[in-house]
Formats: sequence, structure tokens, C-alpha cells
Amino acid sequence: MRLINTDTFMLQEFIDADSAPKYAILSHRWGDEEVSYKAWRKDRCKVNSKGYVKILDACAFADERCQAWLWVDTCCIDKESSQDLSEAINSMWYYYESAVECYTYLADVTANDPTVSLEQLSQSDLFNRGWTLQELIAPKRVIFVSSSWEIIGLKYPLNHRASEVHNTESPAISTRSLMNEIHAITKIPIDVFADPEHRFMYSVAQRMSWMGRRKTTRIEDMAYCLLGLFDINMSLLYGEREGAFLRLQREIFARTEDETILAWACYAGASTPEYNSL
Repeated sequence: MRLINTDTFMLQEFIDADSAPKYAILSHRWGDEEVSYKAWRKDRCKVNSKGYVKILDACAFADERCQAWLWVDTCCIDKESSQDLSEAINSMWYYYESAVECYTYLADVTANDPTVSLEQLSQSDLFNRGWTLQELIAPKRVIFVSSSWEIIGLKYPLNHRASEVHNTESPAISTRSLMNEIHAITKIPIDVFADPEHRFMYSVAQRMSWMGRRKTTRIEDMAYCLLGLFDINMSLLYGEREGAFLRLQREIFARTEDETILAWACYAGASTPEYNSL
């Protein structure tokens, strides 16, 4: 696992999330000019590129919140290494679950007013992407920020015990909960947001339905982005297209007596939910 030092911007490697220091993590919609691991490590970033600026802003935000380390998927994973990519994707849920704080960056929400409306939130493309599903559920503490890094609100419900959601090493922030708004947008039960372990209380078909309108750029990622949701580990085989989702279904079927997966397979045409092939 690699983390960015939010003061020096240097990458440092750790054996895994358990051996790493406390860290924050970024959830975001990939866009143009994202920075790769190689470019960041060799200091070959375009200093004015959108991806570079986003990482610097995320580091600054984390640093202001007394977080010395930050994980960002674009530059902390060596995607040219199949081994590194496979380990990261299979560990992704745990990375987000283990983070002290998750910063959900809504690049297309420009309101500086903290009272962002449900309509504004629902139009964010972040809620249309496959990978960001687990990034909403797995972290214990999620802070939603606008395109200008203004805090919009938090994930947890207002009646959540403060001891479970406040990090004493970070500055206090607004306690406005966006739980009801996020539930209205995603249809994911509120108790799953409050405690990710509650996802196992819902049937396979129900959990599959949370993908809803979500899409991924690569067909295979429609399966890979669901691994943590079902507590599955499996090898990555880019190029197998719909076969990845079939393998995921087989893995789930081998581990559960929940027959709703058969109903989902029929509904989905034994293929994948909707994906974007661009």
C-alpha cells in the first residue's frame, strides 16, 4: 500500500493497511488528466493539469484536518503492474474501511452554500459510477466536499454516537448529515451507511440492485467494483469482458445459500448490469 505524505507529497510504501499509519482517503470521479503512479513518482506531472491540482488540493484539505497521509487511487496504484493492480482492487474495500476519513469530492457540485439541495447532489456523476458505490459504504467517516473543497456535509446520521464518528485529532466540522439525501439518490438502506456490516443482512439481489444506474468504463470493472460488497476475492482478467461478472456470480453462489442471485441472473440476462464501453 502506498500513501502520499500530505506535507512533502512524497509516496511511501507500507506492507498493507494494517501496518500503515493513520490515513485519509479520496473518493472521486475520474476525469481528464489524472496523474499516474509513474508520473507522480518521477515528478513528471503537468503542474496545471486537473488531476495534479486535485491531488494537491486533497493533500491540503487532509493536512488542514491533521491527516499526515492520504491514499488516492490514481497515483497510489501502479496500474502498469498486474500484481499491484490486482492486490489493490481486491483490497479496495479494506482500504476505504480502514481510513480515518474519506473525502468524497463532488467535482460537479459547485455550490459554496453548505445547504446543497437534493437536486444538486442527485445530478453529480459520482452517483453514476461503479467504483464509487463501495466508497460510499465502506468508510466509517465520509466528508462530502464541493468542487471548491467546501464541506457540504457528512454521511453518518445525526443520531449516530459522536464517539463513533468524531476523530479527536481532526478539527470539528459541521454535523449536517446527508444520509437521507444519499439514501434518496442511491436507494441504499440507511442502516448500511451507518454500519457497512449490515450489508450482509440484505439479499444478493438487493445488493446487486444498488448498482442501479451505475456504470464503469471497462466492462470487467462492473464485477471487480463489487468484490468488497460481497466479500469476494478473485483474480483480474481484463479482456474477458462479461465473463468477469459470470465469475463473480459463481463465486457468490459458491459461498451463499441465497437463491436470489438466480433471480438477479435471470433479470440481468446472466450478464452485467449497465456499463459504459467508452
